[in-house]
Amino acid sequence: WREYMTSKVSSSDSPRGKSARRLGGAQSSNAASMAGILDEIKNRSSHQKHVAADRITYKDMLQTLGRELCLFAPTSLDDVAEKAIRIESALLPLCDEVQVLKELAEWPQHTVDAVREVAARLKLLRRLDTVLNLQGTTWVAKESMVEEVNQVLAKYSELTLEIEELLTTENAHKSKLKQLNLPSDIFAAEIHRAKLCALSAAKYVMRMGLTAVTRLESADPLLVSSSARKQVVWVLENEMGLAVKCHQFTAGVRVCVCVCVCVCV
Repeated sequence: WREYMTSKVSSSDSPRGKSARRLGGAQSSNAASMAGILDEIKNRSSHQKHVAADRITYKDMLQTLGRELCLFAPTSLDDVAEKAIRIESALLPLCDEVQVLKELAEWPQHTVDAVREVAARLKLLRRLDTVLNLQGTTWVAKESMVEEVNQVLAKYSELTLEIEELLTTENAHKSKLKQLNLPSDIFAAEIHRAKLCALSAAKYVMRMGLTAVTRLESADPLLVSSSARKQVVWVLENEMGLAVKCHQFTAGVRVCVCVCVCVCV
């Protein structure tokens, strides 16, 4: 028995035994890889079945939508926004939009892309109208003047950065507008309205500064702390900086009067 066990141990440690173990490990690894490949093929096959089923199920609807898009002639940005909603609701049930539409003859993909991009740009611009809408329901005023000025400055920075980014991509969007036969400057009114929100915010901060100065002048100097004076100076400094930024951002429209008021104060 000892001789038998010794021979078994020595044979497993021999080069032939080690080679057999390596071969067995490689075979198990290959089997696992093959199983993974088979699973992937099955998944792809299942996906393709869903794609083929969608092409049959939604064929009539997609053909009708395609004809609508070929004849689509918007006259306003609202028309584009409504058509974008129609497109998204129609294509939402598809398991794979790209694969399903790829085999659809005469599908106006360029029109779909143009509608989506123009609608997305419009949605962003209209959202910017609410960023600094001080009379809107979403604006929550802070308890202190310093906190409120900080809030306005933060929202002003957010608004101006978004608009500047939109302006840098303006040329790229003009081609989309051209595809839809819309004027290249059709977004000008939306951008102007967003800039007016920035102007209103600058005036709001200036009024707070004037109010702070008026209260400071009417108060008893002995009762006014040094920290209160510093806060008023901070508000005035920031309102002046905001007025200059707003003057540059809005190309000087209706802002120079506000800047003069700040200088006088």
